[in-house]
Amino acid sequence: EVRATLRPGGGGDTQSGPTAVNLLQVSDDGEWLASADLSGQVHIWSLETERLHASLPALPARLSAMRFVPSPALSRQVLSLVTAENRLYLYEVEGKRLTAFPSPDASGPGGGG
Repeated sequence: EVRATLRPGGGGDTQSGPTAVNLLQVSDDGEWLASADLSGQVHIWSLETERLHASLPALPARLSAMRFVPSPALSRQVLSLVTAENRLYLYEVEGKRLTAFPSPDASGPGGGG
C-alpha cells in the first residue's frame, strides 16, 4: 500500500528532470527517511508529517553509504554519510547541521598544523 509519494519541492524534478534514487535509509525510531540520488542530492523526510525536512548541500563526491545513528547523549538522530572518497560526514537531523570528518582545515594527526 502506497501511503504517500515524497517529492522535494513538490514536484520531485530538478531542472534537468528526475534523478534515480540509489540509497534509502530509515531511522530506527521510524521518524526519518533519508534518500540520496545519483546526482548526489540528499533529502531527509519526516515520516510523521510526510514532508521534506531538509535537503543537504551537495557533497564533493558520490555517496557510498548512509545510516541513521541515534545519539542518546544528544537525544537526537544523526545521519552518517560516507563518500566514495572515504570521507565521513555527520548530519544532525533536528539541528540541520552538517560536519565533515576529518575537518577540511585539519592537516594531519592533531589537525590544524
